[in-house]
Amino acid sequence: MIAKATLKRLEKIKPVLQKYGVDVAYLFGSRTDGTAYADSDYDFAVLFKSYNHQYHNITLAISIQLELEEKLHAPVDILFYKKYQSSWVLK
Repeated sequence: MIAKATLKRLEKIKPVLQKYGVDVAYLFGSRTDGTAYADSDYDFAVLFKSYNHQYHNITLAISIQLELEEKLHAPVDILFYKKYQSSWVLK
């Protein structure tokens, strides 16, 4: 279960995600299962409205990461995914 304090912090990052064209942001890891410590990081996988491998690169990832860290006052890990990217599905 996500802590109320975490949900409140997540509201602060919506403008950052919108600024960079993020369509969906998935929070995963310790912040979602109740095992986070005060200094735990935030783990995000993000999908973009449109994806261009030349634009969506490490430089952009670092820019987004730094802005999210500023808003959340905690370390952030971010993974980029193309929309509907699924080369393998476990059934």
